[in-house]
Amino acid sequence: MTRTDKKVSLIRQRFIQRDDCYPVQYANSGGGYTVVREKLNDAVLLDHLKGNKTIGLYGSPDSRTKWLCIDIDDLDEIAIREVENHVRRFNIPYLTEF
Repeated sequence: MTRTDKKVSLIRQRFIQRDDCYPVQYANSGGGYTVVREKLNDAVLLDHLKGNKTIGLYGSPDSRTKWLCIDIDDLDEIAIREVENHVRRFNIPYLTEF
């Protein structure tokens, strides 16, 4: 298994919850997405990781999740710390990225 194969496998293991369909961003749309109703394969993931296309991921049909992303558009440090305090209270591992 190559290093690239290992990275794609890790992404699949850690983040992919549903692989029967996925959203893909329209080219030059400024943010619009459409659903692709086909299996999310390693070639698509690799294209995304290389920056050739932007895909999204759908959650599990049973409403469970492997990960959660909270997008805080306000850089107010107090608001950010408040979210961190909430996840810490439930012993949820987290990473704050600016």
